[in-house]
Amino acid sequence: MNEDREFIETLKSEREIAKVIMRYARGSDRKDFDLMRSAYHEDAIDNHGPFNGPVKTYFEWADQHHERYDMLMHIMGNPHIEVEKDVAFAETYCLLLQRMKAERTYNSEVALHITIACRYVDRFEKRDGVWKIAVRNVVYEWVKKEWVSEEVAREGLAGSKLAFGKRSKDDMVYRVRDGQRS
Repeated sequence: MNEDREFIETLKSEREIAKVIMRYARGSDRKDFDLMRSAYHEDAIDNHGPFNGPVKTYFEWADQHHERYDMLMHIMGNPHIEVEKDVAFAETYCLLLQRMKAERTYNSEVALHITIACRYVDRFEKRDGVWKIAVRNVVYEWVKKEWVSEEVAREGLAGSKLAFGKRSKDDMVYRVRDGQRS
């Protein structure tokens, strides 16, 4: 009976940790810093490569860094999570798609599209019954950059009724959660 209880508690912890990982990604994609912040303990450390330091300072850096992007999308792989009592280790593969704000060149506008393959290597801690990130390290595997003209980026979409993502709480995901249909 005790083994079953431990197994269920481990599954519950793994699920809670996976939800924290996904919550961070949604917050980043929608530029919702409160949602991102909710994934971390207040004294957490974040090593994003260009930034390495306390999570409080990370959000000052992220606020400026995120201004450069029109679009951000994390495509997350299944996290590998190892739970050891109130500490857990997670490795999550990620493809990060970024679209920089368009720049005017000669007679057209172009945007830089960046694809980053990386892994989030995290240490989670359960404090007061809540799992959050205590230490995050972003491990970069490769980066691809390509310039795309605005005409190519939106070709065939002008005048369409497609819903485009927004990097704000005006995005469809927030509207649907609030009971709106679209």
